[in-house]
Amino acid sequence: MNSTIPNFAILAALLLSLLLSLPLAVGGQEPDRWVSLMGGASWYDLDARGSGAMAGVRVDLPVTPALRLEPGLGYLGYREESGERVHQLLPEFQLQLQLVRERFRPYVGGGLGASWERGPDGALSELTVAGGAGLRVLLTPDWRLSGEARFRGVGPWGGSMTDVVIGVGRRR
Repeated sequence: MNSTIPNFAILAALLLSLLLSLPLAVGGQEPDRWVSLMGGASWYDLDARGSGAMAGVRVDLPVTPALRLEPGLGYLGYREESGERVHQLLPEFQLQLQLVRERFRPYVGGGLGASWERGPDGALSELTVAGGAGLRVLLTPDWRLSGEARFRGVGPWGGSMTDVVIGVGRRR
């Protein structure tokens, strides 16, 4: 079976495992890494226009207390105008500036990634450019909720996506 997406999924899982094992610390403090599961909706203008369910996993790593690196992997499934199903994987990295307050942590960010799409016409991969803003809310020292809007250029300007997601995160 010759498929870019399963091969990439294996590579992404290995990368995620590596990132989670890194002993990151800021200023001698305990590591402030988070892993979040995200879900929500995506409005897209790609081979077709419409909306679909978006899901993903993200790892939030400290560069400084206010600057975060967030690698992630998203998935969007949608139907082309012909009715054929398309599966899209979206690996990306964002650099985010976070305002550190007690429990509420608003942030803005931008980054680069890729779009790996598999549909009836075969596989396609393109560069993506994304920007977004969100809010992280600490529930306990080890759990948080987050909400975000992310705007993504695919190709980078041949298509676009707007994601609105919520997530739950756990400190690692």
